[in-house]
Amino acid sequence: MVQAVSQTAPRAATGASWLAVWVCFVINMLDGFDILAMAFTAPLIELEWGLAPTELGLLFSAGLAGMVVGSLSLSPIADTIGRRAVLLLCLGIVTAGMMLSAFATELMQLVGLRFLTGLGIGGLLSGLNTVAAEYAPAHQRKFAIGLVTASYSLGATLGGFASIRLIAEFGWHAVFMFGGILSLIMIPIVYFALPESLAFLLSGKPKNALARVNMVMAATGRPALAALPAQKAGAKPSLFDIFKPDMRVGTALICATYFMNMMTFYFVLSWTPRVIVSMGQTPNVGILASTYMNLAGFLGGVLLGVWANRFPVGRATSVFMVLMYATMILFSNLPANIPVLLAVSALLGFFMIGTMSGLYTIVAVVFPTHVRATGTGVAIGIGRLGAVVGPYVGGMLIEANWSRPVSWAVLGIPALAAAVLATQAAKRERAIEAI
Repeated sequence: MVQAVSQTAPRAATGASWLAVWVCFVINMLDGFDILAMAFTAPLIELEWGLAPTELGLLFSAGLAGMVVGSLSLSPIADTIGRRAVLLLCLGIVTAGMMLSAFATELMQLVGLRFLTGLGIGGLLSGLNTVAAEYAPAHQRKFAIGLVTASYSLGATLGGFASIRLIAEFGWHAVFMFGGILSLIMIPIVYFALPESLAFLLSGKPKNALARVNMVMAATGRPALAALPAQKAGAKPSLFDIFKPDMRVGTALICATYFMNMMTFYFVLSWTPRVIVSMGQTPNVGILASTYMNLAGFLGGVLLGVWANRFPVGRATSVFMVLMYATMILFSNLPANIPVLLAVSALLGFFMIGTMSGLYTIVAVVFPTHVRATGTGVAIGIGRLGAVVGPYVGGMLIEANWSRPVSWAVLGIPALAAAVLATQAAKRERAIEAI
C-alpha cells in the first residue's frame, strides 16, 4: 500500500525526508539533556538538601518512572490521533516539567516534577524513532534510526558542558530552566517543519486523510493522490495486535531485552557523576566524565547504526553489550586519577550507548507499520521499568556499603542477559514499508 507512494516520489523527496529525520535528531538531543539534568545536578542537590543515597536514587528513578508511563500511555495514542500531534503534546509536557523543576524546594516536589518530565520524554522517544524509520531513505533507514538514537548522547554531551557553566554562574536550578527553554523552542519548529507520518495517514485513515496526505506529499515534493489506497485487512491499530500469535514472541523478546539492558544502562548513566565525587573529585569532574561518556556514546551509536546496514544488528548489539560489561568491571576498579577516569568513562559510554542505538534499530523493525508506535512504546515502557529499578537498587547497594567493584559487577549482569536476548529479538525483523 505505502510502497506505491514511494515509487512515484521524485528524487527531491529525499531531502524533505531527511529534514524530518533531522528534526527528530534535534528533539532527541534535547531529551538526552533533559533526562540527564538530574545526574548533572545530583551531587549539588544531595549536598544542599542533605539527601541519603536512597533518596537520591528515588530522584533518579522518578524521571524514568515517568518515561514508563509516557511510553505505555502516550505512544498508543500516536497510532490513533497521529504521531506529530503526540510529539507536540509531549514537548509541552517536557517544557512544563523542566521549567517547574527549576523552582523545586524539597525532595518530593522535585520527584513529582521529574516524573512529569519523564512522562513527556517517554512519549517522545517511541514517536521520534517511528517517524525517522518511516521517512528515511529505505537503504539508509537503519543508519537514520541509529543517528536519531545516538543524538540523545550528543544532547547529554552538550548539556554537560552547558551545565558546568550554568551551575557556576547561576546554580543548579538554571540547568532545568535552560532545558525547558530549549524544549519550548522546539514546539513551533515541530509544528511547521515536521509532517505527519504518511504511514499513519494511509493506514489509519483519520478524518480528512486524503487532504492531509496530499499536504504532506506537496511539502515533500511528491505527486498528489487521487484517492486513498484500499485499507489493509487488520491494519486498524490496536494495543492487542502486538500480542497476536505472529508477534507475541517478538514482543516478549524485545521487551525483555530492553528491561535487562536499561537496568544496567541507567544505573551507570545516573550514578557515574556521584560515584566520581565519592572518590574525592569535584562535581565538575563528575559532570565532565558523564559528558565524555555521552560524547563517545554518540560515536558508538552512529558506528552501530552504520554496521546495522551491513551486518546483523542483533549480533553487533550483543557484542557491544558484552564489551560494556567488561568496561564496567574496569571502571569500578579504577584509582581516583582524573585522566584515567575520563578515558575509561568515554570507553564505557561508547559501548553502553551504542547498545541503545542497536536496540532502537531492532525494535523499529520488529513491529508492522500500523502498530509500530504502539509496539515501540510498549517495549520502551517495559524497558523503563528496568531503568527505574537500576538506579534505585544502585542507591540501596551504596547505602548498604557494598564495594564499588561488587555493586557494579552485579548490576552489569542484566546487560549480559540482554546480549543473548537481543540476538533472538533481531531474528523477528519485518520489512519497513518505504514512504
